[in-house]
Amino acid sequence: MATFDWKIGNLERDVATGGVKKIHWSCTASEGGVGVSDGGAKTLNPVPSDPAFVPYDSLTKEIVLGWLHDGDRDAIEGALQARLDETLNPSTATGLPWSNE
Repeated sequence: MATFDWKIGNLERDVATGGVKKIHWSCTASEGGVGVSDGGAKTLNPVPSDPAFVPYDSLTKEIVLGWLHDGDRDAIEGALQARLDETLNPSTATGLPWSNE
């Protein structure tokens, strides 16, 4: 089973409210010295009047990862695991069974 390393590359926020509007992320799945990566951006719709609202200055990495993982983590890690499995145990190969000299 792979080890997953999640990183937050950047946050886009509304300066007036401190609400985070976009999380830029990457994730690497590794196993046996082999790794595959993916990345992207998740758009959020912060509502400052919401009791769960957390302004930019109060954020921690754990809070942002929680937002990122909400509804997306299993799909992203599953896709990375499938790519890693295919890399470690390819189902297709190329080549010729003879020499082209």
